[in-house]
Amino acid sequence: MTATLNAGRRAALITALLALLPVGRSQGEPVRPEPAIQPVIAAPHGGSASLDAPVILSLSDNPGPGQSPGPPVYAAIAFFFMNSDGEWVAIEFVRQRGCIPAGFNLLAFSDIPRAFACPLSFGGEEWWHAEDLISGGPWETVPPFPFQARYVGVGPVRIDFVKLTELTPAMADGVLTIGELEALPSLLVGYTTKYEMIQHNSNQASSPGHSTTVAHGTLLDGRSFRYHKFDRDNETISIKISFK
Repeated sequence: MTATLNAGRRAALITALLALLPVGRSQGEPVRPEPAIQPVIAAPHGGSASLDAPVILSLSDNPGPGQSPGPPVYAAIAFFFMNSDGEWVAIEFVRQRGCIPAGFNLLAFSDIPRAFACPLSFGGEEWWHAEDLISGGPWETVPPFPFQARYVGVGPVRIDFVKLTELTPAMADGVLTIGELEALPSLLVGYTTKYEMIQHNSNQASSPGHSTTVAHGTLLDGRSFRYHKFDRDNETISIKISFK
């Protein structure tokens, strides 16, 4: 999949993936108080299988019954979105840096099935509609995708921070490789001591899709960072990136 998808397939991909990782604005805006993370609520485990009951899958690098390989994504950036406060862009690594293909265009976002061979950066659980898993396993195609998810760092999660003024021209040709990202002069590499993302996606039954990310940790230069973001219905309600 590349950034040169035809218009119809691109529109379908954007619609599906916007629900997975909501779009952040590239312009600065006031940071408003963000709501506390609420636990994901779903039906309890156990009982007989039913299309009315959610299927709860745990993330795993070697998925089997009751498990999911996680999103087929390397890093949280694409040709149609980025998470920015207007000055800095935060790029969360969904999978380990060491196995990201050197030639892969990060702006294409999804890489099915190759991304599944790259170990996840976090653990957690996903809540799926049972009917979305009848014809295939989780994430074999996009859509469908889980209607709820909770992703938690089980070790340090890498987050890269780069200046928007440098990233924008680097993306201008429609291609951004991991090497091009890491060559940006402003690059700050951080590793979390806490990472949690909770998503309620647009294919749930009631409210608009929304997600909350809370992360903090240490940069390679020794400073600390904090990264908080809240989105609703594909609109950034608040985002804060700070270094100390």
